[in-house]
Parts: sequence; structure tokens; C-alpha cells
Amino acid sequence: MNDDERLDRELRATLDGLAREPAPERLVARVSEIPSREPSTRTHGIRFHGSPRGFGSGFGLLAAGVAIALLAILVRPGAGPGPVGGSPSLVPVPTVSPSSVAPSSSAVVVGTPTPTMAGTPVPAGFQPMSATFVSTDEGWVLGSVPCSGVRCPAIVRTDDGGATWSSIAAPRTTVGSILALGQGAHTGIAAVRFADRLDGWAFGPELWATHDGGATWVRIAIEGLPKDAPVTTLEAAAGTVHTVLYDGAQDFRIASSVVGIDAWRVASVRVPVGAGPVPRIQLVLSGTGGWVLENNRVVTAGARLDTGTWRSWQPVCLNVVGPAVLAASSSTDLVAVCDVGLWGNPKGEHLFASTDGGATSVEIGTPPPLSAATVATPDRSTIVVAGVDPSGAALAASFDGGQTWSTVLHAGAASFADLGFTTPTQGIVVTADESGGAHLLMTHDGGRTWQAVTF
Repeated sequence: MNDDERLDRELRATLDGLAREPAPERLVARVSEIPSREPSTRTHGIRFHGSPRGFGSGFGLLAAGVAIALLAILVRPGAGPGPVGGSPSLVPVPTVSPSSVAPSSSAVVVGTPTPTMAGTPVPAGFQPMSATFVSTDEGWVLGSVPCSGVRCPAIVRTDDGGATWSSIAAPRTTVGSILALGQGAHTGIAAVRFADRLDGWAFGPELWATHDGGATWVRIAIEGLPKDAPVTTLEAAAGTVHTVLYDGAQDFRIASSVVGIDAWRVASVRVPVGAGPVPRIQLVLSGTGGWVLENNRVVTAGARLDTGTWRSWQPVCLNVVGPAVLAASSSTDLVAVCDVGLWGNPKGEHLFASTDGGATSVEIGTPPPLSAATVATPDRSTIVVAGVDPSGAALAASFDGGQTWSTVLHAGAASFADLGFTTPTQGIVVTADESGGAHLLMTHDGGRTWQAVTF
């Protein structure tokens, strides 16, 4: 038996026994030398060093294909998902400081093998809290599950648009909440975002990151801010992740990082807390555009992402003497629902729009038929508002740029989270009722109808 025949047999035997035993190290090394094609030396992010080495006629194309597939299996990170939920005291997780990661392009992780679906069933009692989709098919939901008399975080994932779901690992922490400063404990996680199928974050008020699709999570501390600075919101777009944190003094601060690494940098701009008792922050990203708007009873302050740098911004509805909710469909097109005169001469909700990235805005259309909690807009024509009308919690939508409105869902909910669109037709919202029940709803017709997702 020659060397090529022996390698071919070893490959097949290893594939047969892969579920039982790890591949021999010498086989991994040998397979890594197999060229995938000529003349290129890079395939799918795996670099092969040196020239092709003596594979005779006994090592056919089929075996070469098997070898490349085997290599992807042999070197993949995170052979399986970790436990879901659990007590945060079980395993201490180290805190990573961005000072240990160089912010140069050489530090970006490239070509990491894509994780496969975990295959673990959704745990019993799963209640959704927050959802994020990076395509029409791929999405994640952070929820909670019963855990030793309390509720612990759990994360589930879909790769078929929500038809089926599977559990992945969740950060070893508690269930948190994103509330006004001074309310609730400053521990745990309450929301999740992914930028792509590898890079994601769980936050509110802690900050955790994964760069292997959720197989492992690491708690993050951002240099230049207090170690336990509470994260109020986080979003990712255009290859960058941005988060807003409270600095423990009088300001909100904005930190940003390339999505593939934890190299956070704090922007120089500060968003003052203001004089009111309940400061709340919104972070909106669309393409290369970004906006931070703070309500503290009324619209108080803001910041805008301008050519990659966060700068002070006079936000939409700054002078309406009431709060506002903001959404964007592009780097220039914004809409805001503003509660005009709420703390002075109440005039109800009004719709405002900007076509120059928020530099100016004008009132448009007719008032939405509910008190707005959040708003989403996938394009200039479609605007969906979540809030409360005389019958209770509801979704109202306009499909003509705010000229006319219709109620598209009576939710029976007490709160809404993560209302947004992945495409002009597909969108999501998470609802929670006063009894503790929660649902993920999806639309596939641009917000006209919404259906509950089954986990």
C-alpha cells in the first residue's frame, strides 16, 4: 500500500469515527497540505503553505474533496455548544480589555469556519425577550428559562426564517433589564444583536461578545469607562458595532469597534443626562449613518455619526416639549414620532421626517392613531409604530409615507421590543404582557400582517 492509498483510507476511517474520536494530529497536518485548486493558495480563509506535494493517481478528486471537507471539520472552533442558561456563579468568565487587542486591520479575524446549527432543542419554558436577524433566514432570540427557582438567559437560533429553532450557548449571567438609570439592578443581559453569523453581543446592562456564532461568550469592559458602566443600547451596521453606556457621572458615552474584534474606542462626544429623572437613550443605525437621541421627559440631546465620527447633534423634535422615537431607512432618511407638548400644552403624536440625515426636519402626513413607544421604517413609504391606542397595545402602519394609517395588530401586550425590518417585507417585534408571557411576531408582507412564531 503506497502513501496516497494509506492517506485515503485514513481519511475515510476518520470520517467514520469522527463522532467518537478526534482525528490524529499527524492527519490534520497532512490534510492541511492538500491543495484545493491551482494556482491559488487560499480557499475559504484556510491558507495552504508551499506547493502541491506528490499525490499520485491513487488519490482521486473525490478523496481530495473529502479531505478539504474533513479539514474544515478538524480545525473548526467550538466543537459543540455550551450549556444553556445556568447559574452565573458556576464558571467565572474573564473580562477582556480592548487595550490588549491592537486596533489594526491585522487583528481582524478572517476566514473563521462558519458554525453549524447546535441541534439542541429549545428549552422548556422559553420566553423571548429580544430578537435579531442578519438575513431573511438567520436570526437569534434571547429569552429566559426557569432555572433553580429564578429565570436564566437562553439563546435560540434559526437558519430557516423562524420555521425551526435550536439552542446555542448563552452568557453565564442573569436576566437583566434595560430601564431608566437608577431603576433595576445593573447586572445581567436583556437584549441581543448579531452583525453576521459569527459576531454578536448580549447586553443590558452588562456587555458580552461572541465571535464564533455563540459557541463561546466573553464579558467585555471598555477602556476609559467605569468597569460596570451600564450598557443602555447597542446596534451594528456597515462592519462596525456601536454602543451607548452611562459613565456614572453626568453623561452618556458612545463606544465603537470593528465587529470582528473587541477593540472598543470611546468617542469624544458626550450626551448629557439632562435635568429630568428618567433619561432614556435610542441608538439608530442605517448603512453608514447613525443617530443617538435621548429623551428625559422631553427630547434632551443627541449625537450623529458623520463620516465615521460621532459628533454633537441637535435632534429631531428638540423643541416640541415632549419625547420622540426615531427610525431610519437609509443614511439620509429619518422619521420621528414626537409627542408634541406633552409636558406643556399636549397636542398628541405628530410625524416628522428628514431627508438630509437629520440636519433639518419637517412635519409630514397625519398623526399616527396611538401613543408611540417605538417606530420602524424600511423605506420612505412604510412606517410602523408600536404603542397604545384606546383599546390597548397595538401596531399601526402607514404605507403611503404617513398620509393614512391603519391598525394592523391589537397585541394585548404591555410592552414592545426590537421592532424592526430585515428587508422591506420581513420584520419582527417582541411583545410581553403583564402576566409574564412573551411572543416573537414576524411579518412577511411589509407590516400588513403579523404572526406569532412557535419555538
